[in-house]
Amino acid sequence: MAKLSAHGVELFREDLLTKRYAYMSDGVVLVNRGDGWKKHGKVKTGMTPEAAINIIKDRAAEFDHTHPAWIAYRSAVHAVVPLESRWHLCEAVKTLQNDPDGLYAELTDDFSGRFHHVTVNDCIELCKLRAAANDEGRALKLSA
Repeated sequence: MAKLSAHGVELFREDLLTKRYAYMSDGVVLVNRGDGWKKHGKVKTGMTPEAAINIIKDRAAEFDHTHPAWIAYRSAVHAVVPLESRWHLCEAVKTLQNDPDGLYAELTDDFSGRFHHVTVNDCIELCKLRAAANDEGRALKLSA
């Protein structure tokens, strides 16, 4: 288990669908998938952490511009559950994206209590957003 404070100052944090990256001042990149921070890697030799962060930000901005449906889905997932539960939610949505009632049943039958606050309307919205993101992905592949 890595500690953020052991690697200097956090320069940038990137939240993806089911994981979070922290870019540190000593060049270390940490990842958190909901089970604590772990060392993911280091910035390439000869590149400053700031330069690497600028590349990451540019790529993220381009992705955000070309994938608005995916960004909407990611934002909805982040709004519904905390980081440690996102992988489970995403897998359930991927499997049951055409069945919001089944998704709701799957999530609320989880006895851990992680999804006790998820509503049927949340499930309907997540399924719609995931379908739109899938359609967007197919359209982008066809246009490439």
